[in-house]
This record gives sequence, structure tokens and C-alpha cells, in this order.
Amino acid sequence: MLAEASAASRHDDRCPLIEIRHADDDGPLRLLISGDVDEISARHLQQCLIDVLRREPPRDIGVDVSGVTFLDAAGIEALLRCQADARQLECRLFLTDPTPMTYRVLQIAGLLEQFGLARPRPDVQGHTPAGAELGMVNCGLTG
Repeated sequence: MLAEASAASRHDDRCPLIEIRHADDDGPLRLLISGDVDEISARHLQQCLIDVLRREPPRDIGVDVSGVTFLDAAGIEALLRCQADARQLECRLFLTDPTPMTYRVLQIAGLLEQFGLARPRPDVQGHTPAGAELGMVNCGLTG
């Protein structure tokens, strides 16, 4: 799977901005992603991760998704492929700091636990939504 993305990689104006921050001490390598993660940019994301893994595979990679403004099915697939690529080299890949939109997309897809985000996310005021610990979601059906 590591070789699959090589041919698909090409830079495009719509590619997410990816910044790599090397960990201090023994912490995880951090990838900071911003922008839209869609069909076009997802390939760039996967190639970036493959390049990192080929250079010197870290033990852990934290992918900071706080700057992601859009995430579609192709973006989710790329994140899952990145995680699988990392796992092949015994590296753990997890997501951090999702925006409410990114969190919700991953929640709907049933991938919070897969990406290490299973904890209830507080709302803007810092309160954990009622029922969040049970995985309940307010769909607007109650008053």
C-alpha cells in the first residue's frame, strides 16, 4: 500500500497545507493539516505521510486536523489509508484537535474510536453535551 500513492501524487492549488513538526523528546511526530481534504488533496496527504514514513518511521504520528475546513468520503478514505500505511511500519497514527465539523463527520462515519477521538467533545462553552458519554446525538427532535 505504501507504493500506491506515489503515482497519484501531484500538487494542486486545492491540496491541503501540510506542515510537519518533529517531536521534542520522545513525543509523536505531528502533521498539521489545513484546508479542504477531498478527492484531489487526499492523494497529496497520503503521499506526504508515505514520504515521512519512508524517511524514518516514527513510533507515533499525531495528525492535527484543527485547520481542516472540509472533509469528504475521499478525505476519510485517505486518512484510513494513511493509518494503514503507518500500521504496516508499526507506527500509530491518530487525529487531534478536530473542528466540530470534522468531529461530526468522523462521528457519523463511526470512526472516532478508530482515530483516537472517542472521548465526548465539549461544546463551544466547554460543556459536554448530555448523553455524549452514551454516544447520543441531538438530532433536533426534542425541544
